Amino acid sequence: MQIKWKSEKGYTGIDVAVAIGILFIFTLLISSIFVNIYLQYSDAQRNAVASAYAVSISELIDKLYYQDVNNNKLSEEIENMNITKGYTVSTNVERYIPEGLTPETGKDVVKIVTINVSYKISNITKNVSIRKIKTKEILITPNRPKLASDMIPVKFVYTNAQLGQGYWQICSENDSTWYNYNNKAWANIMLANNLIVEGDVQVTNENKADLVGKKVTSASQMFEWIPKYAYKAQNNEVTFIYSTSQKYVDSEGNLQDFDENSGYLLNNCFDEITGFWIAKGNYENENINVNFSINATLYNIAQNQKQAVSILSRSGYGTNLTTYSNIEDTRYVIIVK
Repeated sequence: MQIKWKSEKGYTGIDVAVAIGILFIFTLLISSIFVNIYLQYSDAQRNAVASAYAVSISELIDKLYYQDVNNNKLSEEIENMNITKGYTVSTNVERYIPEGLTPETGKDVVKIVTINVSYKISNITKNVSIRKIKTKEILITPNRPKLASDMIPVKFVYTNAQLGQGYWQICSENDSTWYNYNNKAWANIMLANNLIVEGDVQVTNENKADLVGKKVTSASQMFEWIPKYAYKAQNNEVTFIYSTSQKYVDSEGNLQDFDENSGYLLNNCFDEITGFWIAKGNYENENINVNFSINATLYNIAQNQKQAVSILSRSGYGTNLTTYSNIEDTRYVIIVK
């Protein structure tokens, strides 16, 4: 008879050592996988944050004037962004010079800005880098008239210039003959309420584009645009100011601050606006029923606004057709922001 013996000793030392070795290797493998997943996740997160910083700086550059886009100015702006610890931001601004030209012969109209945001993952430095092209803006003064709903651009068409005879006509805000302050022609609008053109057509916001070129047969309340400017009190010399800034545009198209000894003054009625509309008549007793958009408001004229209108009227940009040299009555103004 064959007898089978069963071991009662359990696992041997070799078995345990092998098991522990396998478990150790497996733990290392799993740990390595988790570490890699964590690092990849962290890298993705930090890369997204770095990319967001780079995009924010790119958008900031869009808002800066061309002449203000330089390394010093960008460094100041970046300091104010409160960049999170662990990220380093740098910029490099270079003027673009076309091939075959030199800094002396080429025009300074394009800059290339390199934005670099760096961060560390497991002692490895990583970077997000983008390039931004900044082109010199065309600065135009005086400031373009700002329109709101129910404001219809109109211009005067002469039939006999010597006698001052003619008629008012609906025009587009993009009409190059709508205004020309150098020629003393100010921008005019009529309000849509009660404005009738040939064919007995009532002008509305919906049909105004279709009525460009039509003769006005029944006028409504009229307003003229007063663009932001600086002046010299002793002789009413005027220079127009760009946008809402306190700077003027020089002959090279750059924004410049007024010299301390320039003698120019700024009327505070232009604070944070590019200009305003002054009523061409006293409409206090008339019903002005307009549906302005929320960015436009009708006011009674203030004293500083009267002064601004009066000085522009008496300056070299004034015209005999404007009667604002001495405003005694109460008039409306419209401010569009």
